[in-house]
Amino acid sequence: AKPVAVQKPESTTPVDGSVPQVKRRSKNTSALAEVDALSALVETVEEEPFFSSMWQISNKGRINFLELFSGSARLSEAAAAQGLLVGQPIDLRTGFDLNTQAGQRKAWEIIVSQKPDVVFMAPVCTPWSSLRNSAPEEVREKERAAVLPMVHFCVAVAVFQQQHQRFFMIENPETSAMWKENKMSALAGQSTVEWGVLDLCCYGLKDPQSGLLMKKGLCLCLLYTSDAADE
Repeated sequence: AKPVAVQKPESTTPVDGSVPQVKRRSKNTSALAEVDALSALVETVEEEPFFSSMWQISNKGRINFLELFSGSARLSEAAAAQGLLVGQPIDLRTGFDLNTQAGQRKAWEIIVSQKPDVVFMAPVCTPWSSLRNSAPEEVREKERAAVLPMVHFCVAVAVFQQQHQRFFMIENPETSAMWKENKMSALAGQSTVEWGVLDLCCYGLKDPQSGLLMKKGLCLCLLYTSDAADE
């Protein structure tokens, strides 16, 4: 049998006797470039506060915080960053439609089984906004009626938390008509329930003409005591 010839990388032998330089194939060069790019990415990630945004969900056992209508779940992230046990953020994005019985049932399973110390709820505010007051009454009332199931669900969760000596927060704009809805109004009128108003516009932002500070009032309806904060 004839010996198999092994093809060696092309090389050049310098006249000065130094080590020959191997010519890399273009494919290898491309792969090395990709490795270098990944290495640079890792270095960038290590420099940025990337890992601080990674947090875990507690799917079993008692939890400290549960966020309903969570959106991007920023509150859950912040709570987890403080070392609190955080439950599954509940939102359309995570498979919970809280305007339906099926979605509410899934949420109740978590609330009942994991007994969150605090439930934070931020139901949709669009139909209740001041802007919608300009719509024809029939249209406006139809839009609000369509989202009443989620509002009443929030009230039910709040009452459940009260009954089990735990806490809740409900968030909506200060001018939201949701606060005047019968069941919500009855909840907010209880002596044990408190109110708080925050202005969310950029700090120091002023109207260019009047020079007055810009405001965007946000209201919190809550059952939360100083004793709970100490715990």
